[in-house]
Amino acid sequence: MYSSPRRFVLASALGVILLVGLPLKQAVSDDLPQVVKDHPPIHVIHPDGVARSISLARVLDHHGYPCGPATVGFLALQYGLDLLFGEDEIARANDLLVLSHAPMGGVTDALDLVLVSEKPEARTPRPAGMEHAVESFRIQLLRKSTMQTVTVALDPQLWPEDWFELRTLRRAGEMTPELEARRQSLQDEMVETLPAKSFETLFGTPDINVVMTWGGITSEEARSAAQQQ
Repeated sequence: MYSSPRRFVLASALGVILLVGLPLKQAVSDDLPQVVKDHPPIHVIHPDGVARSISLARVLDHHGYPCGPATVGFLALQYGLDLLFGEDEIARANDLLVLSHAPMGGVTDALDLVLVSEKPEARTPRPAGMEHAVESFRIQLLRKSTMQTVTVALDPQLWPEDWFELRTLRRAGEMTPELEARRQSLQDEMVETLPAKSFETLFGTPDINVVMTWGGITSEEARSAAQQQ
């Protein structure tokens, strides 16, 4: 997983200031494995025109704790951006339409931090009807300037076997201390192991397609639709 320094040069050539994410809160950074701290960041130009470097550690800090789904969301987005923009170009958030099928808050927090703002005012609301399942953990990216699209999904075999069962028990208030310890160990395992794997191991080699579109939806329209459900 390689982040090209040429992206920094491009940002300077565009006359854009590249800002590094805020320092980690001590409580979160103490728990982060070295593989997370060493993982290369995503370089993106936010809608405010400022290029920023958003690290996986920064995402987990924003989310509040080391989180498996937040890690998956960050890595999937990073891979998708690499596929659509290559190593010589910084992605512009305004050049993207991103669709997430994953309803978990960790994925949403990762996408909000990378695509919306370094300090999101609120989490993007989730519409009703999204399913918590292995098949749901995929994101689709459309680059508007080229009309290229790619879908990135984690290999189902990499999900812990009892992940969703434990989640169901937790939401039902049926967790025991032993089960909670097991859930936390799975979180830690995902955070520690997934960033060390290659994108191809995590997500395979998705096809890049060129599409035609009709209609459109703004972020405000999507938020309104979710809030009215």
